[in-house]
Amino acid sequence: MKVTVTNAGFAALPSTAGGVSELRLAEVALGHGQAANDPATTALEHEDTRLPTIAGQAVSARVIHLVIRDQSTAAYTVREFGLYTAAGELFAVYSQAEPIIEKSAGSTLLLALDIDFDNIDVSELTFASIDFINPPWSTTVKGVLKRATTALAEGLRDNTTGMTPRRTADAIAAWLGARKPGADGGLDADLLDGEHGSFYRDAGHLNKGTLPRARLPHASGAAYGAVRFASTEQAKDGRNNSRGMTPKLVADLVTRMLNEQRNKDWPVGSIYCNAADSTNPGQFLPGTWTKISEGFLYPHGAASAGSVGSTGGEKEVKLTAGQMPKHTHGASTKNAGGHSHTRGSMNITGAFRTRLFENGNRAVYSAGGAFRDEGNSGDSAFNTLAAAGGQVKRSHTTFDAQRSWSGRTSNNGSHNHSVTVNSAGGSQAHNNMPPYVTVYMWRRTA
Repeated sequence: MKVTVTNAGFAALPSTAGGVSELRLAEVALGHGQAANDPATTALEHEDTRLPTIAGQAVSARVIHLVIRDQSTAAYTVREFGLYTAAGELFAVYSQAEPIIEKSAGSTLLLALDIDFDNIDVSELTFASIDFINPPWSTTVKGVLKRATTALAEGLRDNTTGMTPRRTADAIAAWLGARKPGADGGLDADLLDGEHGSFYRDAGHLNKGTLPRARLPHASGAAYGAVRFASTEQAKDGRNNSRGMTPKLVADLVTRMLNEQRNKDWPVGSIYCNAADSTNPGQFLPGTWTKISEGFLYPHGAASAGSVGSTGGEKEVKLTAGQMPKHTHGASTKNAGGHSHTRGSMNITGAFRTRLFENGNRAVYSAGGAFRDEGNSGDSAFNTLAAAGGQVKRSHTTFDAQRSWSGRTSNNGSHNHSVTVNSAGGSQAHNNMPPYVTVYMWRRTA
């Protein structure tokens, strides 16, 4: 497995940094993300745990055999890991899409890797103590068993050390040699469990004291006894009350029940949201999940909502004329259109009267109709004066006439005006989004 040494890792190497003879790798970080296999990487994408229980040993100039152990109750899937120096710097990183290993809550993780550092000399690297790789043996933990000394073997009292075949034989010989046959020596050389040796030549007697299965009592709520393991189907069915469950059957049953419940809680079509973690929920929930990258959720049954699964809406819109609010525009006209009118003729008439008197052959003029002689009292005065032979004088003549008129003017003067209406607006689309909170959103599709 080839790992990528980071820029910080190269800088910490004794051959680069100087002043130190070796670089100690003290911790390993395990995560479920996919950190970039790039020298510029400074941390894992999704770190789940960091362990000091690592050990390594060079097996060639470029390869180190690395062992990692985690005895905690944590459960996680490993897709990336990083090696950290004692100073806390990320020295090397590795990631892949498929799981490297998975750990359940009730298991111990023990991961052994052969790591290829193809661009550095691994002799510059050291690791912590590797004692944890071989823990002490006990009744519950597999591990290293210390060999008993001769004194411990012959004493036959120590319960923490182990015996080789040779030391076992020597201890038995010493133990037997210290005892005499017979009751005084504590050893009955003739009988074994009350029987002579010839008794055990019959292989059928080797099971003496072992009850046949048919004679074993059955376990119940009130008594101890034999219990038969349940089958996988009986464990799944959950109704049998007389069989026993192994840890594996229990784990499988719990896993199945959890998956069934999760399928009920998150059926196909469910929407999963998270405002912090971008992890695909398919990594911890059943089914296939597809990321939703656009759109808001619109409840079915709302006004204008389509069928379930339909999409719609616009991020930006341009209003149509019918969608615009009522408003006004400024306008101006040109002053063209000057014209004149003509009217029909009206006739007003009047007359000057002329009278000729015989005496003196003088002619006298008088006005009539619309014309009037000012100072003349009328024809009678005029006649009297004329008959007397007097001279008639007129001061002036006035004109005063009235006449009604029923004519009409001509209809000439039709014309046009050009009107300019000022435009408004920029024809730009406007943002149509309501207030929102950005989250990671996924939909279960299968």
